[in-house]
Amino acid sequence: MNRPTNLTHAMRHMGGVRQVTGSMREWFEDLTQINRNVGGFTPQYIAVHYTANDGDTARGNANFFRSVLRNASAHLFIDEKETVKVVRLTDIAWHIGSNNPRHPAARNRNAIGIEMCSRVRQGGSRHNFEDFWIMDEVVDETVRTVRYLMNRFNIPIENVITHEIATGKRCPATHTGPNAVLWQEFLRMVEDYAPPQVTNTPEFEANVEHMVELGVINSPYYWLEREGRIPHINALLTAAIPTLDARIENGVPGVKEALDVLVDAGVINTRPAWENPDRHDPWLGQLLINIANRCINPIERMLYAEARGEGLNGLEKVFNVILNRHYHSAFPTGLYRVMFAPNQFSPVRNGMYTAARPDAVPAIRKAVINVLDGLDNSQGATFFSSLGEKRWRADPWWGGPTMTHLFNYKNHDFFARTQDIGRPIRPDS
Repeated sequence: MNRPTNLTHAMRHMGGVRQVTGSMREWFEDLTQINRNVGGFTPQYIAVHYTANDGDTARGNANFFRSVLRNASAHLFIDEKETVKVVRLTDIAWHIGSNNPRHPAARNRNAIGIEMCSRVRQGGSRHNFEDFWIMDEVVDETVRTVRYLMNRFNIPIENVITHEIATGKRCPATHTGPNAVLWQEFLRMVEDYAPPQVTNTPEFEANVEHMVELGVINSPYYWLEREGRIPHINALLTAAIPTLDARIENGVPGVKEALDVLVDAGVINTRPAWENPDRHDPWLGQLLINIANRCINPIERMLYAEARGEGLNGLEKVFNVILNRHYHSAFPTGLYRVMFAPNQFSPVRNGMYTAARPDAVPAIRKAVINVLDGLDNSQGATFFSSLGEKRWRADPWWGGPTMTHLFNYKNHDFFARTQDIGRPIRPDS
């Protein structure tokens, strides 16, 4: 079948602007580790691009930008099936940088970059602007996405621009130059689009909005339509919210690993109910992964605050103490609740937890993964102290009969309650 040219695309819509309906899809996350500036982003504009490729995908672009310096990037890539977030909406993507900008105000530091995956017509060439075209499914999803971002960040339609408007570069070629009429059509489609109206319980609406703030959910409209369709979805969000932290990079690779984290964090109790999430909804697995990623970050921050200078082995031991407490009946259930129990972990009291930068110590992520995979080098410890041997031995609590010293590792001494010696703590121990 012959692919359409931009001319036939334009003629097909001369009778009026196509009406876009339906909800914006949820986004996958595959964040670049290098092609962005962290922080300092204030969204005031939306710049629309095309990839200038033939048949590429959003995930393929995410892979391209993930870990090799490309000196370019965008926040979002959209193909006919998926949307992938490559740069967080709090970070600066590199998509309209120029030594001679055409627009008076739009810059990388204030413009959200959206790339539409493109196609080349049959017999055409990537070297000819007029041979590119973009599938209606991609255009429609870009319309939904632009309108959502306008609403979310209070961006007026006048601040929705092309790359060409920003810098003079002809991009997207499908909507600029001789095809500029299609850009005006696109803007009218954005103005006319309205997401479906649904009625939800106030608690679920509040939970979804909170998840948007944390970056766990990107498309609130999509999830608001699913209250009642996915069993226990509101219970999942309610249990997860107290454990989450918004600052997280990629970490959890799949649903199995996400469920490992969520069970250990006390977010879910009945793992079988959440296995094979695609049977409930195609995006539920990604939601579980997003939640699990943000469950991991508080753990990493605590490990940084407690043991950042003690190497992989020491980090693993400290995390195992936290995990042992989660399974012990004398402590709260859930890793977050363990760490934030009153008067337990000094970094919570002295501010070190808040100031922690776990991304500065790569071994922290490895320690978390190792322990979640089953490594236990704690000998059953549920306490640790950095007092030093002379001080803990003189302390009536640490050195008293109710506590048993298990071992020392660098700056920490590890203990268990005397009554727990020889008793299994974890279900698999």
